[in-house]
Amino acid sequence: MALEFNGVDERIDYPSIYVPLGTAFTFACRFNLSALSGNEYFLLIESGVNDFGFTVWLRDDAGQQGLAVTCSGATASVLKYAVPQVFSLDTWYDLVVTWDGTTSASGIHIYLNDVELAYATSTDGVAPLRAQDGNWIVGGRASDNLRNLTGRIADLGAWSVVLTSTDRASFSSGKPPSFIVANSLVFDTRFVAGDTIDSVSANTGLIVGNPAPFDHPTNIVTSMASFGFVSQTLAASNDSPLSTDVNVAISSPPLYMLQSISATALSSVTPIEITDEYEGGNTDWNRVAILNPESSTPVITLYARPNRNVEGGTPDPIYYSLACRIVEVLNKMPTLRLNLTNATPVSVYGSSGWPINWRAWFSYDGITWHRMSNSNVVGGFQEVSHTTSFTQDTVFFATRPPYNPSKVRAHTDTIKLNTFVSEPPSSHGQDHVYGNSSATVRDGDSLAVPALELISYRISNDSIGPIDGSSKRKAVLMSGLHASEDQGNWQLQAFVDYLLGGNTTAGSLLRDWEFYVYPMVNPSGRWGNAYRGTLQAGELSQDPNRDWPGGASSGRLQVVAATRAAIEQDTGNSLSVFIDFHGRFREADSIFRFPNLVNDAFIAYVNSRHPVISVESTTAGGVSETYYRASHNVPLSVTSEGAGFVLSTSQYALLGEALAQAINDSFEAGLFPMRSAYGRMALQAPRQLAAAVSSQIVFSKTVVTELLLH
Repeated sequence: MALEFNGVDERIDYPSIYVPLGTAFTFACRFNLSALSGNEYFLLIESGVNDFGFTVWLRDDAGQQGLAVTCSGATASVLKYAVPQVFSLDTWYDLVVTWDGTTSASGIHIYLNDVELAYATSTDGVAPLRAQDGNWIVGGRASDNLRNLTGRIADLGAWSVVLTSTDRASFSSGKPPSFIVANSLVFDTRFVAGDTIDSVSANTGLIVGNPAPFDHPTNIVTSMASFGFVSQTLAASNDSPLSTDVNVAISSPPLYMLQSISATALSSVTPIEITDEYEGGNTDWNRVAILNPESSTPVITLYARPNRNVEGGTPDPIYYSLACRIVEVLNKMPTLRLNLTNATPVSVYGSSGWPINWRAWFSYDGITWHRMSNSNVVGGFQEVSHTTSFTQDTVFFATRPPYNPSKVRAHTDTIKLNTFVSEPPSSHGQDHVYGNSSATVRDGDSLAVPALELISYRISNDSIGPIDGSSKRKAVLMSGLHASEDQGNWQLQAFVDYLLGGNTTAGSLLRDWEFYVYPMVNPSGRWGNAYRGTLQAGELSQDPNRDWPGGASSGRLQVVAATRAAIEQDTGNSLSVFIDFHGRFREADSIFRFPNLVNDAFIAYVNSRHPVISVESTTAGGVSETYYRASHNVPLSVTSEGAGFVLSTSQYALLGEALAQAINDSFEAGLFPMRSAYGRMALQAPRQLAAAVSSQIVFSKTVVTELLLH
């Protein structure tokens, strides 16, 4: 992106970045003039406050413009004025200025589009030159707001070396400053979306006036002057339904091609590439900055795209999560600098960063995830890294371990071979698919999101039933309702894997229960890395957990309606248990429930199996658990929230398994009478009561009896 200045009262003021006096120095930028209106500044480095030091400017000489550099001195300044030339309006130019830091004009060189200009004036200075230790002003001067630029400017960079001819050619070929001698880079700002942050110092420039953002300079793709039939190659992840090669007929370069080039280190040695065009990706690649891309320890600055915040009456974007794929990092140990906001570099947890036990995650295949080693707040950014080098060339990175729709399909394909797993009526004969989410686009950048499967399966041992001869009870397990809450799916998978694990308790559960599982209710939201919404066209601001009857947005969302219909078809809504698996990033393990005897007893059993913070919900809100408890008299209807801070994905199994075990404990305690008796509140106390009284659960016989007879 670029900023356009009006030539009157617009500029960017930075605190002191670097003092070039007496040292090698290079400044570069791309500029585009909107008018030829006189003397105009690209860069002014002040000497102290409001005192000129080093200036790169467009000098007017009797109505003709030429590029100039001035290094102010106490008695005589160093001057280098290029011969005036004709500049075309609305045309991008590459400007590079090098200086050896001395008082000799021969140490200054001015290059336009990688060609050194002829000079009309070369005047040596007299020591001492001014200190140049003050603010850096872009597009004008702070002392009087005069000589302000009329036009656009982008890709500002400065180095503590004199760039070589190779490096200058790289800049003119379209390389961003961060990919050129990055270990000597002292200043790099690209004005993406109007953002003025210098990625090297993390200083934020003060915007004076209201310069408007514009598209990035077109010369970044000058080698693509004509366009016809182009093959776009997408390095799809192992868990992405995208094809790897897409042929596109185009007449001009699409935005993502410009972005992809901007986010790639254009090097023939080890270019690092950042992309999020895959299932679950969420990174603003316009704003990627990579320092030392060819070293073993590159520094990669990443910004999230906004996620749709569906909470409240006037929903706004929220910067909640970040995920990307990084290529060319074999044997490297990058430091990743994260910013989940759209403005100043402050994380979603504030200037102090995430909780100390939080870590980011990486994966080599997008399926198995590993916790990174280090996390600190440095200069307002959350910096994360790993203590060992990556052992593969491609790495997936995420602020939470993803559980994407393709992983749901992969897990379903694995367990469907088990004799205890079958297709319920909703997906019978359709390979466990009861419907599809509509094809849509990703919120924020309109990347196509394909139609995705809504999956259901049933788990039970149909060869036996409860010992007392009663009918099997029915339970619904559901997850993926909120797009950003992957923890719920990890819990649900652990619950299902426990049921099929072959231990004694699992055998009892399969004997006594039919489990109906709907593992991914909101696949489009998860695929597009939304905050909570489904990404359904026209309904981006609707929360699917408020779309159940009685909720704030009741009946609007296709996937919720399809899931509710599938549950009714499969179970007749005659349920003993309904569990909706969620997982907020900031939450510890917790269970939200309406307080009643069955729910309270169940949570006590969960706590005896695994320490869980139990949080009461209210009856308002129309959430799924409220719907099944209030409308269908389901005695145990809860929402389980999984912790955002775990040491490994296997920790999610602890809560998932505890929930399964607690259902068995509750059944053996007689808390689930025959479903047909619920309406009359006539409770049957099967033989399991005796087992509950003698169990290790901290329930006295009196308490259990009161629970049964209340």
